[in-house]
Amino acid sequence: MKAFALAALMSISVVSFATTSLGIENSNGYTFQLTKVNAGGTPNGYCAADGKGAPCTASLGPKGQQWTNLDGDNSTIDLEYDVNLASGQSVGHVGVSITHQSVTISNVSAGASATVGPFTAGQPQAIIFKSAPKPQVDFSKISNNMIDVANAYVSHASSPGLLANQIPFTSAQEQADVSGAQWALQFGYDATRFPLWLGAYCMTNASSAECVNSLTLLKKYVVFAKTHTCGNGVLPDNGWWAQSVSGHNVGDQVAPATCAASHPALAGPTAVAAYATAQYDFATQLLNNLYSYDLGSNTPASAAGQPFGNSSAPYFNAAIKLISLALIAGNGSLDLTGSTVKQDVKAKFTADYQEWLSATNGFVVSGGANTSRVVFSAENAPGVQATHPSPTVSEGMGYGLLIAYAANDQATFNKFLTYTLNEAKGFGCAALNGDGKTTTECKVKTNYLMPWIVDGADGKPFFYTIGGGYYTSGSASDADIQIAWAVSLAEQRWGNNAQVNGQNYGQILSAMKQEIASFDVNMNVPYSLVGYTYDQLLAPGSQWDSAGVTVMYPGYATPQAFAALQAAQ
Repeated sequence: MKAFALAALMSISVVSFATTSLGIENSNGYTFQLTKVNAGGTPNGYCAADGKGAPCTASLGPKGQQWTNLDGDNSTIDLEYDVNLASGQSVGHVGVSITHQSVTISNVSAGASATVGPFTAGQPQAIIFKSAPKPQVDFSKISNNMIDVANAYVSHASSPGLLANQIPFTSAQEQADVSGAQWALQFGYDATRFPLWLGAYCMTNASSAECVNSLTLLKKYVVFAKTHTCGNGVLPDNGWWAQSVSGHNVGDQVAPATCAASHPALAGPTAVAAYATAQYDFATQLLNNLYSYDLGSNTPASAAGQPFGNSSAPYFNAAIKLISLALIAGNGSLDLTGSTVKQDVKAKFTADYQEWLSATNGFVVSGGANTSRVVFSAENAPGVQATHPSPTVSEGMGYGLLIAYAANDQATFNKFLTYTLNEAKGFGCAALNGDGKTTTECKVKTNYLMPWIVDGADGKPFFYTIGGGYYTSGSASDADIQIAWAVSLAEQRWGNNAQVNGQNYGQILSAMKQEIASFDVNMNVPYSLVGYTYDQLLAPGSQWDSAGVTVMYPGYATPQAFAALQAAQ
């Protein structure tokens, strides 16, 4: 058997058909053309009966389906490529039937090809090819790129400072968002986390590139929020403002809004941004508004049965209230042990933390032996209440870890981390066999990225009814990076003496970084609406496939987490 080099792009060799996959495909995707050469030297294609016809072309897009059946009968030739997590190279497999004499592999987009053969008669073979190594992931660059996208969107949408929950990159995606669900282009819970994380970062890193690039946007947002309150720092508690480039006017309310109650998921991030932009009077009003929200009166059980979109959202409000209070008390930091901490705000945080942990209130419950989990409000997950009444989302576990760190509660931190790692090891998956609507079989296993939502009783992912009924074993990248950030903070404070599932914090962080770089990052993402391509961006999650390059969630921009990942070994 022979091995051939394919320019500088890939190397090719022939081995036995029994090969094993090492991971998911190259993040940029390739188009390969395979051509049969028969015994007489005449090229024929693989895609027709008896191998007669035009050459087959198969495209595997970014994080797309791993196996492509080229001949339509699942017996002759298939194409797969995966990424080797150790080297960063993508590894491809082409299964060749015993009737083929040789095969030509062409990377059509690069204009390179090579022929391998002849094969041993009667012995199935596989061709293994390796692409060029994947570019090194730069988390600092991702952080700044996400802020650039946010600024570009606000300019494109002629917005007074409001972001969308989901920023569309293409006109087709934009029109789908406008004509479909208003949620995507609403400035709501997902988008409010941008001023939360960036506001906090600017409080501690005012001269950083991330702060300099986001400060104007934060100021615009705070001014807009200040002029649209109900008075005294009370923000509308439902729907809030529509934000899109067409179909709705900027400032339209998506749903009827009232001023009857505090809504910490909006007030908290706005307060952090107000402190960061020196709008102290407004910040104080918002802080008092936060104080007025009572966790014990707004528990997950109290929201059961409420309709989606009109829920009191206890999960969101409790978690974001605690995070916001901690960041305000720590002047942008979650470390509340220093001498400059706002002690009055810290006292409010501490009292609410105990309310949040109380078994009576049901925000935090046992997840099994020596574990705890944060309960997600099922009414915020359409179609879930009846069959999964007490689910947990990975995002909530990220919040839980950050909140426990702020409380200097290592015991609870480790219980949260144990649950998170158990879920990741048991069910984490970066690619399924099939389309994810009918199968639970994992093609590419992950061990440190928790599924984005799991059942509270058995901890298993499930078929989520909204968005097509996909199986939920894939991760959410906001949770992934924030869990990694929390582990980094734990390592700095508590060292590496403690073992969680047989590993110390540093080892867990290193493994998480590797999987995040492999499965949560997209390369060369075109933002066609503004005519710019970003070399690296955070994907929405590990199973988003090609759809992950058409949108960005600005609320996932967490410079603190990216800095922790960049520094991790």
